[in-house]
Amino acid sequence: MADISLTSSKLLLLSGSANRPLAEEMAGFLGQPLCRVTSKRFADGEIFVRIDENVRGQDVYIVQSTHPPADHQKCCRNPRRRTRTPTSAKGG
Repeated sequence: MADISLTSSKLLLLSGSANRPLAEEMAGFLGQPLCRVTSKRFADGEIFVRIDENVRGQDVYIVQSTHPPADHQKCCRNPRRRTRTPTSAKGG
């Protein structure tokens, strides 16, 4: 794979709550730290997110699943739910 050098880049990489390990691996591969982000969940399930760095003039990429459930807490509650194998109703 070609060497990617981003030392003078305007790239910022943010991680959502769905797969932080993937975002960390991507950041390591690119040689860029993850952007600092503060997030919290409200009692009604809504999520507050604040980017703790200046992103003006930067190319910002967010690593976040858009497939429900998109947040880490919900998708990791029951990992077996996502990996069930369909079975046939036919005997045999």
